[in-house]
Amino acid sequence: MRQVEHFFPLPFIRIDKHYNIQCYSPEMAELTRLSANLLDLLDEGSISKVQKGIIPSVPKTKMEVNLNAVDYGDAPILIDLFANWINDLQADIILMEKGEGIRGISDSLQQLRTRLQATNFELLEEKDKLQKSIEINNRLSAPFIELTEETALIPLFGDISVEKLYAIESNTLDAVQQTGIDCVLFDFTAVGELNGDGVHVLQKLVQSIIYMGVEVAVVGIKPSQAKRINELGASMDIRHIGSLQQAIKQFCN
Repeated sequence: MRQVEHFFPLPFIRIDKHYNIQCYSPEMAELTRLSANLLDLLDEGSISKVQKGIIPSVPKTKMEVNLNAVDYGDAPILIDLFANWINDLQADIILMEKGEGIRGISDSLQQLRTRLQATNFELLEEKDKLQKSIEINNRLSAPFIELTEETALIPLFGDISVEKLYAIESNTLDAVQQTGIDCVLFDFTAVGELNGDGVHVLQKLVQSIIYMGVEVAVVGIKPSQAKRINELGASMDIRHIGSLQQAIKQFCN
């Protein structure tokens, strides 16, 4: 059993068909008392649920389980568990602690663009305030907008960088979990440069969302951007839609 660095930006394990843990993320080690077998991490009531539901004949599974806490004596943690069998012998599992609901973003895209421009010029005289402004700017560059009960839009603004993707990934995954949507649209219409490392982080974020059982589509990619993604070896096996108007027509009508 080995630790892998940032394979997914949240608690992750890979198991064999006997539930032995082959590797895990650092976030997993922070969430629970690690053991060699997944069943040893669960309370008694969750063990039989996992044995019946996480099997190779069921390729993708989502269920609620109770996970043992890090400290002995603490109450078990209620977890959303997402399992994806990559073959008959191995499954990837993402675990997300249930938390408070995420409120929808009510501002329109035009208001978001205005706020984004404003943050670019705020607090430039002081270094610490400038850094805070940059962090806010990154978060505003990829808001999570619920178009319908089934579909959410994430319009990306500016360059695709590591810093920007790290700033948005946790909130994005939490929003996907809490809203229960079926499809996420990543809109590239306002994207600038594609940083290599940033694209690879985006690829991992998209894969995490897919593992949660949610469809992902990319909207408005320019030919030059498609070529750049291919050159980076980060092609994503997902649906591509030409424009935001086409995507809204397809998913929101």
